[in-house]
Amino acid sequence: MIGLLPGWGGTQNLPKLVGYKEAVPLILQGKEVRPDKAKKIGLVDLVVDPFALEKTAIDHARQLADGSLKAKKKKKDWMRWFLEDTPPGRAMFWKEVDKGIAKGGGHYPALDQIKSAIKYGQDNPSNARKALEHEADCFVKCAETDVSTALIGLFDGMTAVKKNRFGKPEHKVKTVSVMGAGLMGAG
Repeated sequence: MIGLLPGWGGTQNLPKLVGYKEAVPLILQGKEVRPDKAKKIGLVDLVVDPFALEKTAIDHARQLADGSLKAKKKKKDWMRWFLEDTPPGRAMFWKEVDKGIAKGGGHYPALDQIKSAIKYGQDNPSNARKALEHEADCFVKCAETDVSTALIGLFDGMTAVKKNRFGKPEHKVKTVSVMGAGLMGAG
């Protein structure tokens, strides 16, 4: 997490694709999704072995082009309908989301902006353009925070450490020691 929210319509498109119950935790927590779960929730249509990916992609593209393969629309079950399409269900759902955000300790301002962007899209389904503009505004608000700047710096540092810029060591490492003042995680 780098203190931002998914841009380019991520907060608007993912809930429509997989439902709010699945999408909101994914967006708020930035979690990765295993292939089998991605297929189950409707995030992907097909899970393919990497060695068969190119052939399968070409076959499916041809089938979509000639009309022999149709996009599948997943029907809402009654729980999804209740949580997304009824006022009591929405109130209950967003109350649970607020509890989850509160557990984060309030240290990440992006969480409130993510919630705002998603909820705005849900409350204004007939105006996708306004929802995308609101998402962009929320993104800017997040990007301007010191928290985001610090998290991006931390991410860049961790990425740089993973790269070996020094080549192979001249001598075999036989002993390693760790030194520090015990400040890691002291907050």
